[in-house]
Amino acid sequence: MSCSLSLCTRLVFFSLVCCPLSLIPFVSSLYFNIRSFDTNLSDILLEGVTRTRSGTVVLTKDIWDSLTGKQADFSTHFSFTIEAFDTDQYSDGIAIFLARGGFSIPPNSTAGYLGLFNESTVNHGPLNQVVVVEFDTWVNPEIDPPTQHIGININSLSSLVYDR
Repeated sequence: MSCSLSLCTRLVFFSLVCCPLSLIPFVSSLYFNIRSFDTNLSDILLEGVTRTRSGTVVLTKDIWDSLTGKQADFSTHFSFTIEAFDTDQYSDGIAIFLARGGFSIPPNSTAGYLGLFNESTVNHGPLNQVVVVEFDTWVNPEIDPPTQHIGININSLSSLVYDR
């Protein structure tokens, strides 16, 4: 999939936001933020162009070509399975997103908010500055197509395009 980088001023972080898929009927939200780590640890395996810099992991080449000053292209590939083992109880899915520098996960942004929005920010449109690929396993009738789907969302919870 190709995404115009003009929608994001820079690639800040790339993350998976996973709502719990669990056999436990009662769950609580989990939030963590790893700001840095010891890059000298021997159990970290870096492959391809991945490197460490100032306590962070850099997953892609610089998004600006230093010779031409133009934006550099990037692509990424994922492979995963969403499975609720031996149960019909499951939840919302996974969201992979690109956001502007300084983006913070808002409070009360669990479940259908994908960990990216909340009641206060969900309708901010272009102010949100986030591109999302959602792997949606739970239909929220007020915003979703009438089926589980993979959708591309720009600045909102609603998918601009989707497929089953």
